[in-house]
Amino acid sequence: MTHATVTPSRPANVPPRFRAECDTDGSLLFWGADLVAEDDFYAESVKYPRAPEDTRYNLELTITEGTAEEIRAALDRLCRWWASQEAHLDGAEVAR
Repeated sequence: MTHATVTPSRPANVPPRFRAECDTDGSLLFWGADLVAEDDFYAESVKYPRAPEDTRYNLELTITEGTAEEIRAALDRLCRWWASQEAHLDGAEVAR
C-alpha cells in the first residue's frame, strides 16, 4: 500500500488557515479550518476544490437533555463560532 504525502497546491483564494484534507490515495478531499470536535459540539469551515471561493460549514450541536441555561450556553457557543467565521470573510469568498 502506498500513501502520498505531497500536499496539494493551495489556490490563491484558499487562505493559509485552511489545511488540506486528503484521501488515503493522496487526492484532495477539501480544505478545512477552525475545527472544533467535542462530544456535544462539532464545527468546521470547509472549502471544496470545485468551488474554493465558497466557504461551507459543517455544524453539529448535540443536546439530548439540558436545562434552559445549558441550551442557551450551547447556542451562544455556536453563535460565537459562527461570528468568528463570518469575520474571516472578505468579499472574495461567500458563505453558504
